[in-house]
Amino acid sequence: MESFDFAYVTPLVSLALLWAVAVITPGPNFFNAAQLAASCSRRHGVVVSAGVATGTVI
Repeated sequence: MESFDFAYVTPLVSLALLWAVAVITPGPNFFNAAQLAASCSRRHGVVVSAGVATGTVI
Protein backbone atom coordinates (compact mmCIF):
# COMPACT_ATOMS: atom_id res chain seq x y z
CA MET A 1 0.00 0.00 0.00
CA GLU A 2 1.34 3.43 -0.93
CA SER A 3 1.81 6.17 1.63
CA PHE A 4 -0.57 9.10 1.40
CA ASP A 5 1.05 12.53 0.93
CA PHE A 6 -0.75 15.30 2.82
CA ALA A 7 1.33 18.11 1.30
CA TYR A 8 -1.56 19.31 -0.87
CA VAL A 9 -4.25 19.09 1.82
CA THR A 10 -3.30 22.32 3.63
CA PRO A 11 -3.77 24.60 0.57
CA LEU A 12 -7.06 22.88 -0.26
CA VAL A 13 -8.40 23.33 3.27
CA SER A 14 -7.40 27.00 3.33
CA LEU A 15 -9.04 27.54 -0.05
CA ALA A 16 -12.21 25.79 1.14
CA LEU A 17 -12.35 28.00 4.25
CA LEU A 18 -11.84 31.15 2.18
CA TRP A 19 -14.60 30.06 -0.21
CA ALA A 20 -16.98 29.33 2.70
CA VAL A 21 -16.41 32.80 4.17
CA ALA A 22 -16.99 34.42 0.78
CA VAL A 23 -20.25 32.50 0.31
CA ILE A 24 -21.56 33.33 3.78
CA THR A 25 -20.67 37.05 3.67
CA PRO A 26 -23.51 39.20 2.30
CA GLY A 27 -22.71 41.20 -0.78
CA PRO A 28 -24.27 44.05 -2.73
CA ASN A 29 -27.06 41.85 -4.08
CA PHE A 30 -28.20 41.03 -0.56
CA PHE A 31 -28.23 44.68 0.48
CA ASN A 32 -30.13 45.68 -2.66
CA ALA A 33 -32.80 43.02 -2.09
CA ALA A 34 -33.08 43.87 1.61
CA GLN A 35 -33.40 47.60 0.90
CA LEU A 36 -36.13 47.05 -1.69
CA ALA A 37 -38.02 44.62 0.53
CA ALA A 38 -37.87 47.06 3.45
CA SER A 39 -38.75 50.21 1.51
CA CYS A 40 -41.22 48.90 -1.08
CA SER A 41 -42.69 45.49 -0.43
CA ARG A 42 -41.84 41.87 0.10
CA ARG A 43 -42.77 41.18 -3.52
CA HIS A 44 -40.08 43.58 -4.75
CA GLY A 45 -37.49 41.77 -2.65
CA VAL A 46 -38.54 38.41 -4.06
CA VAL A 47 -38.40 39.73 -7.63
CA VAL A 48 -34.90 41.13 -7.08
CA SER A 49 -33.78 37.83 -5.55
CA ALA A 50 -35.19 35.93 -8.53
CA GLY A 51 -33.35 38.29 -10.87
CA VAL A 52 -30.08 37.79 -9.03
CA ALA A 53 -30.54 34.01 -9.10
CA THR A 54 -31.32 34.09 -12.82
CA GLY A 55 -28.25 36.21 -13.53
CA THR A 56 -26.09 33.87 -11.47
CA VAL A 57 -27.34 30.80 -13.36
CA ILE A 58 -26.84 32.44 -16.75
